[in-house]
Amino acid sequence: MVVEGLLVALVIFIVKFFDWVFCLQLNRPMVTGTLVGIVLGHPAEGITLGAAIELVFLGAITIGGSVPQEIAIGGVLATAYAILLKQNVQVAIALAVPISILGAFFYNILKLFFTALVEKLDRHLDNKDEKNFNRLFLSQLLIFPSAFAIVVFIGIVAGTNTIETIVNAIPPVVMNGLTTAAGILPALGFGLLLKMLWQKNIALFFFAGFAMAAYLNLSNMGVAIFAACISVYICISDYTDKKKIAVNDNSKISQTSEMEDFFNE
Repeated sequence: MVVEGLLVALVIFIVKFFDWVFCLQLNRPMVTGTLVGIVLGHPAEGITLGAAIELVFLGAITIGGSVPQEIAIGGVLATAYAILLKQNVQVAIALAVPISILGAFFYNILKLFFTALVEKLDRHLDNKDEKNFNRLFLSQLLIFPSAFAIVVFIGIVAGTNTIETIVNAIPPVVMNGLTTAAGILPALGFGLLLKMLWQKNIALFFFAGFAMAAYLNLSNMGVAIFAACISVYICISDYTDKKKIAVNDNSKISQTSEMEDFFNE
C-alpha cells in the first residue's frame, strides 16, 4: 500500500497546493475522484465515485472561516478506499461524510498555525526584510499541502486494512441502512444547493426538471442538456435586450443633444 499511498498523497498535494495558491476549486470530489482513479489505474471508477460524492457535497460551501466539511480529504480518501477495497458507491459515500468532518477539525488546527504566521509576515514587511518574508511565505505554501499529503498517506497505508475490517464486519441490516442513506444524501446535497439558489422566478424550471426525470424517464445528462440550452437562450436574450436598451439610450441622448444645439444656435 506504500506506492498507492504515495500516489494518492501526491493527488491531495497537487489539489491543495493549487487551491491554496490560485483558488481553482480543484478540491471538489468530481476533480479529486477523477485524479485518484487515474493514479490508481481505475479512471472510470474514479469518475463515477467522484460524481456520486460530489452530489453529497453540492451544498457544502466554505464561507469565510466556516468550514463545515473538508471535502478534498473526504473525497480523496473515500474514493481511494472504495477503489482499493473494490467497494461500491454506497460505501464510498458512507465513508466520505465522516472523513470530511474529521478533516474539518484537522483543517481548523492548520489554520490556527497559519494565522499565527500573519504577525511574523507583517513584522518582516515593517522591517523591510524581503528575504525572510519570501522564505516564510514560500514555506507556508509548501507546508499546507504537505500536511494534507502526510495525513492521506498515513490514512492509506495504515488505515486501508482497518477500513476493510470495519466494512466486512458491518451486518447486512446496517449495510442496507447505509445503502439507503447513501441514496438520500445526494438528494440532501441538491436540497442544500437549492436552498441557496431558490428564487420564485426559477421555480418553474425546478418543477420542469423534476417532471422530465419522473415522467419522461430522462437521465441526469438529458435534463442537464435541456437546462444548458435554456440557460444559453436566457443569456443570449438578456444580452440582446441590454444591447437594444443601450442603443435606445444612445439615440435619446443624441436627439437631446441635437435639440440643445438647435436652441443654442
